[in-house]
Amino acid sequence: MQKRTTTADAASGQVEDVWTDIATIWASVENRGGAAKGAYEFAMLATERKVCVTDYRADISWSIKDHRLKSPENGTIYNITEITDPGLKHHVVELTLEELQT
Repeated sequence: MQKRTTTADAASGQVEDVWTDIATIWASVENRGGAAKGAYEFAMLATERKVCVTDYRADISWSIKDHRLKSPENGTIYNITEITDPGLKHHVVELTLEELQT
């Protein structure tokens, strides 16, 4: 799991997003297919996945904007598009992820 922090370059003042690994979590992954995104459909393909995080941790506050997942196997980055806590029981978190391939 990665968390985003925003920093400003001291010399240029340009704002940059920096993603930092913050935790290793366990999850099961289910592929849900793909869909073309944007005006240039040939250039970008989004593959959606549903992930069930079975390693629920109270110290993690999930955020679509500030968190993403990174595969430890191949380094693939997955943006979180939806977060669900079934029954609000805080035992399992379901995430809908999108992998962008260019």
